[in-house]
Amino acid sequence: MFPELVCEKFLGKLRTEKGSYKRYLGSPLRYAGGKSWAALFLGGAILRLRWLRS
Repeated sequence: MFPELVCEKFLGKLRTEKGSYKRYLGSPLRYAGGKSWAALFLGGAILRLRWLRS
């Protein structure tokens, strides 16, 4: 799956009927170095989206 679709699916599960979001207490970044990897991954995804939109 593409990162954007995974993100939309995840956020869709957290959204209530009123349109707000439920509190999420789980941490998807449990492993050493996971936060660094996620920061690079998300940074790259943001740059790709900006490039695609321009």
